[in-house]
Amino acid sequence: MVCFFMVISICWLCAQSLENNAKLRIKEDYYQDSLEHVLETQRQKALDYHRRGEIQKALRLYEALLKQFPEDSLLHLYYKQAKNAVHFSDGGFERYIITPLPAPINSPYPDYAAVWDSFHQCVYFTSRRPRRTYSDSTAIADENIYKAYKEGGHWQVEPVSLWNSPHHDAIIGLTPKGDFLIYRSDFNGGDIFIAQRKPDGSLQRLKTFSYRINSPYVENSAFITADGKELYFVSNRPGGFGRRDIYVCYKDAKGRWGPPKNLGPKINTPWDEDAPYVSPDGKRLYFASNGPHSMGGFDIFVSYRLPDGTWSEPQNLGAPLNSPSHDIYLYFYDENRAYLSSDRGHYGAMDLYEVYFKPPEVTPVAYVLPYYKTTLPSLPRFSLQLPQPYVFELPTDFKAQRAYLIPLQQLWDKSQWIEIPVEEDENNLFALIPDKNTYLIWIEDAQGRGICSKVEQTRQQLSIAAVYP
Repeated sequence: MVCFFMVISICWLCAQSLENNAKLRIKEDYYQDSLEHVLETQRQKALDYHRRGEIQKALRLYEALLKQFPEDSLLHLYYKQAKNAVHFSDGGFERYIITPLPAPINSPYPDYAAVWDSFHQCVYFTSRRPRRTYSDSTAIADENIYKAYKEGGHWQVEPVSLWNSPHHDAIIGLTPKGDFLIYRSDFNGGDIFIAQRKPDGSLQRLKTFSYRINSPYVENSAFITADGKELYFVSNRPGGFGRRDIYVCYKDAKGRWGPPKNLGPKINTPWDEDAPYVSPDGKRLYFASNGPHSMGGFDIFVSYRLPDGTWSEPQNLGAPLNSPSHDIYLYFYDENRAYLSSDRGHYGAMDLYEVYFKPPEVTPVAYVLPYYKTTLPSLPRFSLQLPQPYVFELPTDFKAQRAYLIPLQQLWDKSQWIEIPVEEDENNLFALIPDKNTYLIWIEDAQGRGICSKVEQTRQQLSIAAVYP
């Protein structure tokens, strides 16, 4: 009998212990849930300040949260982006003129990713405005493709029924031949399609794009260079450097796309990259990133093609092109004009803007400063406009072919050189000083002769222009 009661007592004690442990785990889980709730709500509050441009409020709240949650990667990312917003907020207003596109192109709903079709003189874009074409009510908020054209001096907007489905359909670009690249969500996790243009200019139904590009994962953005030889696209396939990376394929001699190549960690961050666009001369790669060098959300970056074909360290294009909100889908339809999508707040959520890139004003100067030179004959004046005047002197038979901006601290690391485009006819040079470090500007001709001069910059991202007087 005694043994029986001892067993009963031990069982009761075990049951009490299990119950107490369960209560303790419940309390710990509740405490943990409470902490996560505090983190999520306060982090979102700081992000709201950030997106509204109240950067100092956002920074104070981020700093307070980082003391309590030092391991949270999103907090570290947002805090770095908020500091970037302060850093990049000055110095760009003279370079960009940004104007929202009118209604009805923009609406209270998300409108984005515009391209200009010169054949039909109209704008194609993506929108999530209500369109009750399908019986399934969930299709109302899905992406659909629209075109906008002027009739009688007024903009008219209509859906492109040939391409739209009950799922997500988004315009992502034009090929050099004038064919359209389309994203659809209902195939293979999300794939890229092509709508080819007939000889009479009319458009055909969608066809799936190359198997080299589409995979069982999401491919949501693509761009083909003006010469038709390079294809840049975005994918979240495994093996990348972040959540969504930019890849490139090269066309072979038989006109087929080769295997995809990741652009590497210089371009791709641990976060998301999207919307690649390469300038017609192939020298500049524009893309969007929401990584640690952004001002908040997605920002537009530019990278310059280096002599070995790789891309330079990306530069944030700064305010007002970029903002603490999402800025994405930069698409040039003219040498100095482009479409931009941003949710900085105008008509509704994401809106469409036109960006005018003002060409730098050049004023010849007459001051001669020290320079370094190789063996050169008699020298005419060659001037470079900066906050203070700089002058380069070049030989009479010198024809600038290549120019580079070289960080003085990384003189021998060619991967850090930033190529400055050289205009063939006018010998003009245009570049962005990426930071406040000291740089050498190196200019050479086809024979490898050249000169360089030291540039100490005190203002972020200043435009440079160099001309013969």
